[in-house]
Amino acid sequence: MRFLALGLLTLGCSSEPLVTPSVEDTDVPTDTAIATGDSAVTDSNADTFVPLADSGCPAPAKITPTQVPAGYQPAERVNLNYTVDGDTAHFFFKSGEHIVRFLYVNTEETSGADKTAFGAVSKAAVEGWLKGAKEIMVAPRLDKGVPDTDPYGRWLALVFVDNELLQTRIMREGHSAYYTVYGCAPAPLHNAFVYAEAEANANDRGIWAPGHPTDYRKVLADWLGTNRCRPNPFETPYCK
Repeated sequence: MRFLALGLLTLGCSSEPLVTPSVEDTDVPTDTAIATGDSAVTDSNADTFVPLADSGCPAPAKITPTQVPAGYQPAERVNLNYTVDGDTAHFFFKSGEHIVRFLYVNTEETSGADKTAFGAVSKAAVEGWLKGAKEIMVAPRLDKGVPDTDPYGRWLALVFVDNELLQTRIMREGHSAYYTVYGCAPAPLHNAFVYAEAEANANDRGIWAPGHPTDYRKVLADWLGTNRCRPNPFETPYCK
């Protein structure tokens, strides 16, 4: 599925943010091809090596815990209790156990009326990355000096797995589009997220695979609304 051919507007790629960002803040079979590296994707149905398709953008930058933007608590080392789904997990902090909602991603659901088969795929992938991590660090976003929460009392945060931002990987491997209902991420996160989504899209990973049951044309229209802080791949190329 190549949405870049639908282009209307164009946004340039550079080391600077694509936009002036604001702050943020449901299936396909498990044999869908998911990329795990920077240069290739392996089809799980056949041990074939498929070259990485060019997204038209740079590869997403690696964001580490030392690059947490202003407005966030410094990243704290935590221990995983359990994973709820592809964008939520329970962690043990120094202050106790807290539920963390991963900012800027929104994976398909694993329960309720909106649950999907791909939601379970995403949960399993994220759970595997978290359980296999040597180190997990979480940086909650701050609201008046304390961790920001959503209506369910979950901390809204950036999550780092083995020194790399988990949200980037979730987008890069096609488990979520860049979730901007509440605005775009600040630099340097924003460009990494746009480029990660572009790479997944160009390589038909996860939600971008041809025939994926969820209509992401409608999903992204709902997510973006009148907020145009990020490109809509159904209307415009990610990068010129």
